[in-house]
Amino acid sequence: MSARADDQTDLLTGSIVSGNFFDALGVRAALGRTFLPEEDQTPNTHPVAVISHGLWERRFGSDHGVIGQQLALNGHACTRVGVAPSGVNGPEVRATTAEDRSVPSTLT
Repeated sequence: MSARADDQTDLLTGSIVSGNFFDALGVRAALGRTFLPEEDQTPNTHPVAVISHGLWERRFGSDHGVIGQQLALNGHACTRVGVAPSGVNGPEVRATTAEDRSVPSTLT
């Protein structure tokens, strides 16, 4: 998947997950928040993303100002609402292959 932010495009890996993904794992955002229930109800009405801790560090320099900013995923504008804690790398909390972002399943 391509992601564009701050006039730079990167190739990322990631997952489309349910709106309660982080809650089901008992995971709280390291910065910002995870998904709200309404963000998983109607396709494309709440385009949001939680970025990985690793992406936040390497691409955004651990800048706390990334929350609320836009991120284009494959050309679709999303709002960055949170940063996952270190070690949460997609559907498996301790996955060996890191994913860069998660979006609700209604984001198509």
